[in-house]
Amino acid sequence: MEAVKPLDAEEINRINFDISDRIMTEGVTLDYNPEADLLTITIGESRHAITEPLLDDVMYRVDPDTLKIVGVEIVAFFSDFVRRNKVVRKLLKGYLEMMREGKRDIIVTETKDRKILGEVLTSSFST
Repeated sequence: MEAVKPLDAEEINRINFDISDRIMTEGVTLDYNPEADLLTITIGESRHAITEPLLDDVMYRVDPDTLKIVGVEIVAFFSDFVRRNKVVRKLLKGYLEMMREGKRDIIVTETKDRKILGEVLTSSFST
């Protein structure tokens, strides 16, 4: 059996220089699971991925073949993450209301919202 090779964070950062462009062209979907208090952000179509820690309570999902970031998961989303992050509250204001109402698989259609999400994710991955 072949040993599992750990993901190289520097390589992932290098390969994902275009994440903002991919969000603009492939789209982005927000899916909040209230039972788990988990927000999943999916770039493009949902696909098989490996989940790796990025920051406290934030993990990124990586395609194991291409090392492209295909999404992000945020645990304790409403109970901790949103409460601690004023910028996130402002950025996701309209979407937070939809999530609280139980709407699932929210497609982010506004160009300005996609652009902001791309910038936030780009800055997060380059830390």
